[in-house]
Amino acid sequence: MKLNTFFTSTILAISLILSNPVHADGWIESPEAGSPEATVQKALTAAINHDFDAYLAVVHSEHKVTPSQIQSRRNYEWTRFEQQAQWYVRDEPGAIYLIARVVNESSDSIRLYLTDLVHEGRMPTPVWMKKDGGSWGIVVNSL
Repeated sequence: MKLNTFFTSTILAISLILSNPVHADGWIESPEAGSPEATVQKALTAAINHDFDAYLAVVHSEHKVTPSQIQSRRNYEWTRFEQQAQWYVRDEPGAIYLIARVVNESSDSIRLYLTDLVHEGRMPTPVWMKKDGGSWGIVVNSL
């Protein structure tokens, strides 16, 4: 009985690991289309280009359903992000950025922690994303 429980636990642990792809920390230059890294790069590019509509395109669909959700994002998150996005990019035209840490919360939820390249010693800042169809959508952007 104990051996059977051990094998079941081991198989469950392996399946969780395999279903949660590991995203590498480090510089992100040309991320794979549809990846969380690509979503963040699109968001950074939108902020640098002062393009709220492009940013809204990478926000998770459940978080832009009502006019009040959109207006709230524009007034609070977007205002801050648009001003601070350049803190996170090495090369503005390419929106190359540095991931300090990745937390795979589940197979459909991930947090990427980005490094502020301007303010030395500042804690990495998270972007929380969830699967949204075939790609990833931003749920909360703390950049």
